[in-house]
Amino acid sequence: MKQNSRPRMDPRTEGIVHSIAGGGAVVLETLLNYPLDTLKTRYQLIKSTSCMESPSLHKLMSSMIKNEGLISLYRGLPSALAMQVPRGVVKFGTNYYIQHVSYNWLVRKEGVNSHVMNALSGLMTGIIDGIIVCPFEYVKVRMQSSDYRYTYRNCLQCLLEPRNYRHVWNGLECTLWRNGLWHMTYFGLLQRQKQSNDRFVKNKWHDFAIGCAGGGLGSVFSSPFDVCKSRIQNMPTQTLPKQQIPWALGMVYTLSRTEGVSSLYRGFVPKFLRLALGGGVLMLSFEYILNGFETVYWFTAGHVREPSF
Repeated sequence: MKQNSRPRMDPRTEGIVHSIAGGGAVVLETLLNYPLDTLKTRYQLIKSTSCMESPSLHKLMSSMIKNEGLISLYRGLPSALAMQVPRGVVKFGTNYYIQHVSYNWLVRKEGVNSHVMNALSGLMTGIIDGIIVCPFEYVKVRMQSSDYRYTYRNCLQCLLEPRNYRHVWNGLECTLWRNGLWHMTYFGLLQRQKQSNDRFVKNKWHDFAIGCAGGGLGSVFSSPFDVCKSRIQNMPTQTLPKQQIPWALGMVYTLSRTEGVSSLYRGFVPKFLRLALGGGVLMLSFEYILNGFETVYWFTAGHVREPSF
């Protein structure tokens, strides 16, 4: 069958399908890579002026398993999963709609560079994503932290504690910087999300490789704000008046002066592994889930497509 004979979804339907596929993709990525996220947070909360005092990745993981049990690598997982579905909807659904509008009005009519529009749509997607996930991130960080190992038995207890629920937006500014920069890099490196009629003409392992590159490079730019976010969200709330919450750029500067520039990249190895591998898994699983939805769409439309693999 010729490529141009395939039916194309209307933009609204395809946007909804992108949202659903994105939600499923981020849940799968979280289940696979969550231990790396826990290790990243533990590293980021180490306050030291020398990176040489930080344990190796293997030593830290072995110590956690030995002293706290294997389950310690998955503390806070319910909070992470709870935020991933709306996050996936935003990550791919909102980005698709933004791209659709920008391509119709700016790229085609005004001649704006498409890669610039990809990056800007990713930035806007990341800002919206940061607003959604901040309360979940707050709970997740406190569950992953060794400081609250014996304080909270589960995510719900952490969230409902009177000292906490008033502070779930702590670290919002750092979260916006972190998510905005990561999404801008990730979607900026990707081509425009493929339309349904050209999805099967490209190798999905190419998408995996590009997703890995985008996720890894995005972690380079977002890491300093991620460290600051974890530090803020781990602060004791009973001694944290609102005016004491530092600004994101000010905290980045303070950490670089007091603990060295290397402190801004503490936990970078597990973060890079998580986001590079996660970026590839995210894009690959997103494409496969979308493949299934579009197969059903074409089948119900009375068309038969050739195998894509």
